This record gives sequence, structure tokens and C-alpha cells, in this order.
Amino acid sequence: MATINKLIESATETDLKSMLNNEEFSGQLNDLNPQETKELCANLYNQLKEEKLKTLKREQDTLKAQHKSKALLELVRISNSDDPYDEVITRIVRVGYTAVYADRLTLYWLDPQSKSIKCAVCKDFGKSSLELKLGQGISGTVATTGDIMNIQDVYECEYFVSFSLQNINYKFQSNP
Repeated sequence: MATINKLIESATETDLKSMLNNEEFSGQLNDLNPQETKELCANLYNQLKEEKLKTLKREQDTLKAQHKSKALLELVRISNSDDPYDEVITRIVRVGYTAVYADRLTLYWLDPQSKSIKCAVCKDFGKSSLELKLGQGISGTVATTGDIMNIQDVYECEYFVSFSLQNINYKFQSNP
């Protein structure tokens, strides 16, 4: 029984299917008592289930990567278009929103003339806009320093500026 279990634990789905069709392996199964057979079947089922889950995860990861690649290609097309400014922003947001599976997307850009950060806050492709001075708030600080910030709770961040949220009526949620 222990030898059979070791074989099953290290086997792939294809190996397991081959084992079940092998006469010598099948003969060893016939020598097991009912309890051992039950345990073996449970072990085999769990191994097949784990292999299937791994396969599904790989397929899901591949589909996500393909989706993101398509989104990047679309962003390149958009950036080379001569469409009106508002339409370009809407298209960029639509692509970004779906590419990262976000519940909200904000597009930021630096306006060097006014030395400010402008952003279009978009939910369901509606728009609301904000403007922050360089160094103001989280995005203004990132634009000034060039440093990436990974913030678990924006409400606890020293750079967070709450008055900017009055226009957009949104409650930030932490990502675990």
C-alpha cells in the first residue's frame, strides 16, 4: 500500500491514467483489503483533483496574460491616434479598467505648464476630474519623488488628502 501511495503522490494526471490501465498495477490493487482500497481511491481522487486544479490555474494565468497583452496593444493604438482628447482618455480608461479587473480606475498625467497632476477618475466610464499640485497627496508625492508607493490603507498614509474624495464619492478598500 505504501509503495502504491508513493507512486500516486509523485504521478502526473497522465501517469495516473496509465497506471490504472497497467495490468501489474491493477493486480496489486486486487490484493488490497476494502479499507486500503477506499484510502487508495481517496488518495487517487485527491491527486487527480490537485493536478486538474494546477492545470486550470495555468490556463487561467495564460488567459490573463493574453488579455493584458491585447490591452497593451490597444493602448499603443490609442496613443497613436488623432482622436479628440476626451475620447482618447475614455478609450484608455476602458482598456485599463478591463485589463486589470479593477472596480475603479484613475488616469493621472503631469501637466508641466501648471505644475500639477491632473486625473480623470472613471467609474463605469463616467468621468470626474481632479487636479493636485505636485507634492500634494499620494499621487502628487509620487509624481514629485518618482518613488513607487504600495499602500495597504490610504486612510493611514501621511500623504493622503481626503478633501479630494468629495468630488468622487468613493471609499477606498485595502488589498490583502
